[in-house]
Amino acid sequence: MTRPTVSLIEGDGIGPEIAAATVRAIEAAGGDIEWERVPAGAAAVKSHGDPLPQITIDSLKKNLIALKSPLGNVPAFRKKIQGLLGDEEGRAKLMSELGLGDKGGT
Repeated sequence: MTRPTVSLIEGDGIGPEIAAATVRAIEAAGGDIEWERVPAGAAAVKSHGDPLPQITIDSLKKNLIALKSPLGNVPAFRKKIQGLLGDEEGRAKLMSELGLGDKGGT
């Protein structure tokens, strides 16, 4: 059996510490996962000029599974990040990008 690949969004603020502890716990429990670290949030704004860069969207589409730590905990970027990921419009944009729009169900 091949190892699943999971997109890992380490997050902002305490997010990286939470992500690291979660990865350690999964691996200690026997999880055999290939982690693909992708940028999002404040770090992505600094490195890519976008809180949700295309490289991250592509990873999510490819892997179909992700582990995401908290985003938007850095005050300087909170409004921009939450505007994209933390409100209905942001979630709708992400769902659309991933092809997960409303399928008519509830």
